[in-house]
Amino acid sequence: RDEVEQSNLRGVPSLVAGMFSIPSLPGHTFAYSFLTRRRNHMDLFLDEQRRGDWLPASQGEESFLGSWGSVSKLDENWIGLSWAHEVSPRISVGLTTFGTYVGRTRRVELDMNLVGTAGEVSALSRLREYRYLSLGLRWKGGIAADLAPFRLGVSITSPGITALGSGSIRYEDFLTSSEQSEAGPNQTEIVVFREEDLGVDFHSPVSIGGGVTWVHPRAEVHLSGEWYSSVSRYEIMGVDSIRAQSSGEYLDYGIVDQLKPVFNFGVGLEWLIGDAFSAYGSVARDASSAPKDPMFPFEFGEEVSNSVSQADGYYLGAGVSFEAAWIDLTAGFSYGSKEERRKNPFAIGDFSSGEPIADGTTIRLATRRWRFLLGFTIPMVEAISDGSSPNGP
Repeated sequence: RDEVEQSNLRGVPSLVAGMFSIPSLPGHTFAYSFLTRRRNHMDLFLDEQRRGDWLPASQGEESFLGSWGSVSKLDENWIGLSWAHEVSPRISVGLTTFGTYVGRTRRVELDMNLVGTAGEVSALSRLREYRYLSLGLRWKGGIAADLAPFRLGVSITSPGITALGSGSIRYEDFLTSSEQSEAGPNQTEIVVFREEDLGVDFHSPVSIGGGVTWVHPRAEVHLSGEWYSSVSRYEIMGVDSIRAQSSGEYLDYGIVDQLKPVFNFGVGLEWLIGDAFSAYGSVARDASSAPKDPMFPFEFGEEVSNSVSQADGYYLGAGVSFEAAWIDLTAGFSYGSKEERRKNPFAIGDFSSGEPIADGTTIRLATRRWRFLLGFTIPMVEAISDGSSPNGP
């Protein structure tokens, strides 16, 4: 099997926000927001069954049975408190303080079994799992200008500061081989390890964004882009005290991260169909910041990369909005897809025979993502009773 596909349909609240003012601070506007920055849940499973000659000491061919499973979950949420001030009738500035939450879970399991014609059995089982959460702070500052018929904006986001963090690592290996070796006819390796309450150090890039809107009486065109800086290689968390029960040796295992600089952009169109209806369309690029050769968990090395995918994604969006005296309603969706090829997970185990299972093969991983947006604004009761429009004078 050389293809793995997953398609999820999941509604995600992307932004909840509101504005308020303080009477003692005229000319200053405040806002609160809850932003779902990233949410990615991916479960993959593979089964393999074939025949071949992988054990030289065994007569004839062996039967191979293998299974592989991977679970990856990422949740990143930001809670913000914003301040804005009108410097002049056409220019305003603002600053937002975000409290951030990043939660990550990754788990990989591999089971491979070889059964010879005489009943000899070789088995390999591996498990790697790490979890962590990080609570931190970030700041975003910006300036906006209304230069009719254009509206401009520039922002800069600081790197994150990790205030609190905790993680855990689970590491298990089991190998039994019927191959002859210096240690005897049966080789056995056993490693069972779990550690919790590990310290976490999570880094994030600096980003600079900008946008421009061209305003027409019946339409608006939006262009935006954001550049993210690189992050040098560092260790999020790790251990150096994994004791192999079978040999007494100590092993190392670390979760590392490294990000390359990327530039993402978006183009949007708003078309006023009537006095109460508008239609929207957009296209956006979501480039991966993963390094060129990340160390994926199923390679079972001493280090594993925190990056999940190297593929770049492109997303199309569409929506409509309806405006009335008692409610403003917006509904829309976006759709995107991306794919990449990875090494076959069964190509890493050789049962000490020298020839890996499924050598030289790859799998194609294709993901498709839908996002749905539903937003609404309800004016105060006084505004409705007065018969005034929430957006009018």
